[in-house]
Amino acid sequence: PHDAEVYAIVRYTSGPDADFPGEQVVQDRAEEEFNDRFEDFVGVAYEDSRLDIATIWPTEDSWEQGDREATCVVFDVANQKLEGTMDGAEL
Repeated sequence: PHDAEVYAIVRYTSGPDADFPGEQVVQDRAEEEFNDRFEDFVGVAYEDSRLDIATIWPTEDSWEQGDREATCVVFDVANQKLEGTMDGAEL
């Protein structure tokens, strides 16, 4: 049993010396990618799922340290433990 499962990672293609594009740009790209991938992973549309998503994306400080990935996890909105993978779970 687990609380959440990583279902998608977005890698920003900016080089190691690229300036931080701004919090809103980073968040918008992550949210767009993760929303697009949700149904493919879980097997049902986000609106019809009992699962929700949480996202961790680079901050300006972590960007300066080379962080170029955003991570998205699914979890049960009722705080129920997840059993097995949510890949194709249709929950």
